[in-house]
Amino acid sequence: MNELILQLLHRSHVFHIDKNDLELQLISHSAYPSLKAVTDTLDYFGIENIAANVPVDALDQLPENFLALIDEEGETELVLVKRKKTDIHLKTGAGKKVKMPAREFVNKWTGTIIAVEKEEKKEKDAVLKQIDLKLVFAGFAALTVLLTITLNGEIVRALYVLLAFLGLGVSYFTVKSDLGIEDRLVTRVCTAISGKGEGCKGVINSREGKLFNAVGLSDISVIYFAGIMVVQAIAGFDKAFFSLLSLCALPFIAFSLYLQAFKLKQWCSLCIVISSVLISQFVLLSFGSANWDLSLKYLFNAGLIFLMVAGGWYLLKNLWKDRVQYRATLKEFYTFKRNGDLFLSALKSREPMTQNALESHHGLLFGHPKASIRITAITNPLCGFCEEPFKVYSGLLKDQPEEIQLHLIFNVPDNEENKATQIGLKILSLYEQNRAKAFEALEKWFYNRDIDAWLKIYENINISPQAREMAEKQRQWCADQAINYTPETIVNSYYFPKRQYKIEDLRFFTENLRELNVESRKSGTAV
Repeated sequence: MNELILQLLHRSHVFHIDKNDLELQLISHSAYPSLKAVTDTLDYFGIENIAANVPVDALDQLPENFLALIDEEGETELVLVKRKKTDIHLKTGAGKKVKMPAREFVNKWTGTIIAVEKEEKKEKDAVLKQIDLKLVFAGFAALTVLLTITLNGEIVRALYVLLAFLGLGVSYFTVKSDLGIEDRLVTRVCTAISGKGEGCKGVINSREGKLFNAVGLSDISVIYFAGIMVVQAIAGFDKAFFSLLSLCALPFIAFSLYLQAFKLKQWCSLCIVISSVLISQFVLLSFGSANWDLSLKYLFNAGLIFLMVAGGWYLLKNLWKDRVQYRATLKEFYTFKRNGDLFLSALKSREPMTQNALESHHGLLFGHPKASIRITAITNPLCGFCEEPFKVYSGLLKDQPEEIQLHLIFNVPDNEENKATQIGLKILSLYEQNRAKAFEALEKWFYNRDIDAWLKIYENINISPQAREMAEKQRQWCADQAINYTPETIVNSYYFPKRQYKIEDLRFFTENLRELNVESRKSGTAV
């Protein structure tokens, strides 16, 4: 699913989203793999999107690219759609590409879509960030070979190095498999050849395939091919040394084939490709006159380089392994943290505020008056920790205007010389005239927090007696509720569990809060 979303974003010129971050946010969503998980993830990254059910005859009015649900033999499937003039191009979650007439697509389409607003401009850095590393690798290999042929005229050396690049590239995928990192293309190829569900993973991760139960064949192949490239680049190309090296590799080829054929009885396509590369290198060096005049100095230098490559790979792989484990732990953490039942349990762990208390705070009201989610926020303009909560409230009001109701209460000193009190009183005065302009003033303050600039913008707003009275009532209300600090957030009469959650997490639980409100209404305890 995440691959389809990422491709939709790229087709919509949205390049700044990291693939791993997208996957993390998507998989950890409590509703994954539903469409809500997709839209919430896009909302999390601030990407304009829409999920809707549209009439199937409105296909021509839809964007060129979008995600759609289709009915495939009684089961719904999410696909990426590219709309052409006469036909439809689909891509499935399994990577399968299908081309069909528009009429055939309409017959399968359920009418459900997710579309993303197309961005007009591409940021240079973001585009560069998305360049495929495989293409960079292939280009670097081709350039190296070209320079080798051009500068030295050594075709054998060029082909030998090119084979080493190929071997290193395949070894990269074996290491990914060893670390448990799934690659869809490799998985399909390996499963097709091995005929078993584990594919190449069963061979690469087998205990029999490790020397001293520690060093795997994937590690050996990486060190071998990387060492070849570094040695020939630094010490030059000594045919005698590399011929001896290729000769020493033959027992490993035999061991690998024996392991697959007789011990594990399972074939690994990546291992076979690596064996083929090793054999090709041996055959390549067999052409021409034999030269076994091996320099001890070259042998010593090459051995030292191989040791350095092995040490470097050991450190690099450990860092890679730590990163993989970290991301796996992070996914588990987010999945745990975004569990709606756990959030509601933490929310209810403290005694709720009484309905009488909630109805007597004289707060500023924004949002839908009959919304199912009621947020009561106690704030102070000069409170540094109040900035982020207000941004969360503002975002929720914009994203879910029918579902959110915000009551804002100022807890400011009883001193009009205080800048926080001045800002609060001016907003209260403006609120009496125009709620929308009052909220705009709040946004200008919390998003910029420049006292002099803000006061200059609103210098013509006179503080009314009603604003002073309202500020005093809000101040007294905070004292009555023993709230002598800011910020504080109360959601549907419950204190937000700040010890367990950040206020930014609130956006992940709006569905749970709506359900909680429905339950409360049924029991007669809703506020």
